[in-house]
Amino acid sequence: MSSAEWVIRNEDDAWALLKEACSVKELSAFDIKFDNWPVLDIKLVGDQFSSNLSTKMMEAFIELQKNINRTYARLYYNYSTARGITNEDKEQIELFVQVSPGSSEYKINLQKIVEKFVKGVAGKMTGKQATIIIVSGALMWTSHSAFKAYLESQKEMKGIEMRQLAGDQETQRMKIFADAMKHEPQVAFTKADAEEVYNKVLKAASTAKTLQMSGTKIKGQEAQKLARATRSVSEEVNLSGEYRVVKIDNSKSDHFEVKVNDGMEGMFTARLDDSLIISQDEVWKILEAALRSREPVRLMIEGVKVRGEITKATITDVPVRHARK
Repeated sequence: MSSAEWVIRNEDDAWALLKEACSVKELSAFDIKFDNWPVLDIKLVGDQFSSNLSTKMMEAFIELQKNINRTYARLYYNYSTARGITNEDKEQIELFVQVSPGSSEYKINLQKIVEKFVKGVAGKMTGKQATIIIVSGALMWTSHSAFKAYLESQKEMKGIEMRQLAGDQETQRMKIFADAMKHEPQVAFTKADAEEVYNKVLKAASTAKTLQMSGTKIKGQEAQKLARATRSVSEEVNLSGEYRVVKIDNSKSDHFEVKVNDGMEGMFTARLDDSLIISQDEVWKILEAALRSREPVRLMIEGVKVRGEITKATITDVPVRHARK
């Protein structure tokens, strides 16, 4: 596809662009402009919420900030977590919540944040990739269709009898989103993270008369029924494979760390298992050689994932050391 400029002024524009991005083979020099979008608007009605921000609502905003940080880390650094992003990065993608005077209406304008995303990925991925990942994230964070579809899925999963919460438009738009996940699997992580934000908002609204989020209005009692227990299920995974060594750190007194990248899981830090300490010099020579040469080395790694992210990793062996004996 030739150079083009898309100006996104609202959710309809964003869905149209995402559909287009999924349907073409190439997006050459794709130029995305945002015009006062995306914006997240949340309103809670109830005496206790007037001019107040509850701790549960604060948790939802903090979860959204974590979501944005993780997405940026995946895009800009290819990290599996947000731990590696700089303080300067955090300042540039920091959320600011606007609270309307005398009410419990909260607005977050994400335009500058998504513009930072676009600028940050220039030259790091194709226009098609950047468009799908960034627009999908913006929609998951602010779209009334995405929120409605989530509510409908929760209603069906929990077997709750209540009015229909999503219609044909949401069904069609979720098909577009499913297509986006096929093209860029990391979009699924952003979706899972956004759904944690939705759930925290529902919990915060459980004692309100009504909740209105991104134009979708439900009763507080409905929010209470639709909310679920927060899930952070951990999964033990085998991460063994070919890795490029990015950094070696022996500065810590109680353990050694190696930052690695395989191009799929992204960049993450793994501790050296205690059993390898006795072979420290031998292992260190292999890792340092891999660092200098920038050639991949096979590493046996055991890890733990939470919601698709590597939260813990341990190098249990460096097989090439046995071949040298």
